[in-house]
Amino acid sequence: MLYLTGPAPAAGAGPCVATAVEAAAVAAADRELTGGVRAPAHDSWSGVGVLVHRASRLVAAGVAEGGTLTHLTCPGERDAPEALTAASRRLGAAEVSLCLPGPHPAGHALLRAGFRIEDHDLAMHTPDMKLPVTWVYSPGLG
Repeated sequence: MLYLTGPAPAAGAGPCVATAVEAAAVAAADRELTGGVRAPAHDSWSGVGVLVHRASRLVAAGVAEGGTLTHLTCPGERDAPEALTAASRRLGAAEVSLCLPGPHPAGHALLRAGFRIEDHDLAMHTPDMKLPVTWVYSPGLG
């Protein structure tokens, strides 16, 4: 897990658009994206919910607080970089902080855009579970 901080993406249009929503909408969207029920996890996070769409298709759902993107579920590798950019833009902060798995599809682009690695950690999980590399994770996971 890489803890990154860097400049928020410049305002502008992109292929994905993020909107702020209530936590219940994030839990429902997360369930739609993953087929699982993770509402208790969303209830434990504070902040605002974020939904990301590419045209009319839901591609990501997450939670943000201030300049921190606490979590972003994005099952599609093709959508992950643009979804992360749209969600980061939605934060309205000059700097963005987030926690990504090392092989996240947006990792190299974020480093080229001026993000810096503040810390790193190992993700702890059960052996039979595979963590998706296209998500942004809560820093409490490490």
